[in-house]
Amino acid sequence: MIQLAHYKPEYRAVLNDFYLPKEQLQFTALPKDALHTCSHEVHRFPIVILHETIPVGFFVLNTGRDIQKYTLNLKAIFVRALSINYADQGKGYAEAGMKKLPHFVSQYFPSFTEILLVVNDKNEPGRRLYLKAGFTDTGRKSEGPIGRQSIFSYAL
Repeated sequence: MIQLAHYKPEYRAVLNDFYLPKEQLQFTALPKDALHTCSHEVHRFPIVILHETIPVGFFVLNTGRDIQKYTLNLKAIFVRALSINYADQGKGYAEAGMKKLPHFVSQYFPSFTEILLVVNDKNEPGRRLYLKAGFTDTGRKSEGPIGRQSIFSYAL
């Protein structure tokens, strides 16, 4: 049973123990680092992917002005820093979580009409994941810290 939930302090200990190998860290951030950023930004909302009641994944929803470099849609919400704990990878948690995301956004952020994210062009597993979850590659590109990124969209 996979569900999405808003971050609660009771999840912190498990999220702080997340591990990702170096080749994955180049594309994302560990939850403890992303949570630190969220504490300073009012437009960032930490979300936890739960398997039953245990955190297995994490990402941030961003509604701030900094996403305007990816879209002209002021009603777009942005996904950043998706990670699945290394010990829990390969079990379908990321795909299940991303497939639940449109309903979650519609429920908790009802004024938004689009979900956006960027995925590094070198991150083939990430690209496959988002396509399986129903996102569309818009064909638009941006330049990220380690190279070209594709902008993906999910219309609500």
